Amino acid sequence: ALGLASRPLVHLVFGAGLGAAAELLTVVAWALPGAVASMLLGIVIAAWRAQRRSLAWLAATLVLALTLELAWIPGAGAAGAARAVVLAHGFGAAGNLVIALTAGRGAA
Repeated sequence: ALGLASRPLVHLVFGAGLGAAAELLTVVAWALPGAVASMLLGIVIAAWRAQRRSLAWLAATLVLALTLELAWIPGAGAAGAARAVVLAHGFGAAGNLVIALTAGRGAA
């Protein structure tokens, strides 16, 4: 749905001069599920007091994001940055899911 609405949305918000940003918006939109999942899983992680593990995973996610951006931006520009953001958010959410699922083990 966002793919169909991205061009009119970018035109409405930013003007016709940034129409090329519509393609990037459709790519970056795929980062939203990972970002939302990480936020929701953060509640579970906090409830189990596993924030240190989550913080360590966040640091690994940051290193991944920076590495991908340094590798992909020179060749692909903004499209490379958009793909790096999507992949990093997915990586972060996957790690937080594992942390949330294993944090309560051993608790009675």
